[in-house]
Amino acid sequence: MFVLEAIQEAYPNLSKSKQRLAEYLTEHWQEAAFWPAGTLARRVGLSESLVVRFAQDLGYAGYKQIQQDLQALVRQRLPMASKLEASSTAQGTDSETVAATIQNDIDNLTAVVEQTTPGTFTQVAEAIVQARQVMVVGTGHSGAMAHLMANMLNLITGNAFVPATGPAMPFAGVARATPEDLVICISFPRYMRSTIQAGEVAKEQKARVVAITDGMLSPLARLADHAILVRNRGLSFAESHAATVGAINVLTNLVGRRAAGSHRTGLARLEEIYERYGLLE
Repeated sequence: MFVLEAIQEAYPNLSKSKQRLAEYLTEHWQEAAFWPAGTLARRVGLSESLVVRFAQDLGYAGYKQIQQDLQALVRQRLPMASKLEASSTAQGTDSETVAATIQNDIDNLTAVVEQTTPGTFTQVAEAIVQARQVMVVGTGHSGAMAHLMANMLNLITGNAFVPATGPAMPFAGVARATPEDLVICISFPRYMRSTIQAGEVAKEQKARVVAITDGMLSPLARLADHAILVRNRGLSFAESHAATVGAINVLTNLVGRRAAGSHRTGLARLEEIYERYGLLE
């Protein structure tokens, strides 16, 4: 049940103070998604402990869970410009923002362990090592993650890259994928259609597909052979990529453990070239 529906259902049985809080949340949910409990309490003129008890009355463990649901609503219903406007009205201090942001990233990283088993990471690492070539696809906010992952893997395997885009096909390189290739697609809500299309084309080419996405209901997860589930909740208009980087680091380490002698030799050769041309300090 969405948090706003939970508030509506519980409203008749709430105390006057909690009803006032419910009314305020219902009217200002876009902004409240980015407020800690203390900020919300000050805005409504109530105690922080009452805010916590209000959350428990709705069936939540605490206000933090209400905030997470409200942020999910923001991601679903608002375009980016509106998210920025909403987050800019948050009234917490800079210190509160720093602490909340770091804790949010810790929670996102913890969720990766809870949602994706070590066995799945192992299977994906094995697929990367066995692939003839690895194409990493990501557009929009996930573009930087795709390039980071391709660069990290390419240092080890020498066969990972981000396919070039073209006007006729979102990712022309994917159309030439073979059953010996691996295509890794990265996308989070709001999903980029071009990334989903690239995954569909890869499946048509009989290539194996790995999804790095937010859940099994993601359109990418449904078409992938393996799905690494990453929570990328942010505290402002933009998602947090900390957990995505964490998942990429896990895969890089697992692939590195499996690197054959030729891969290690290639990495050593790259280091030698860096040194020769003075590219390293």
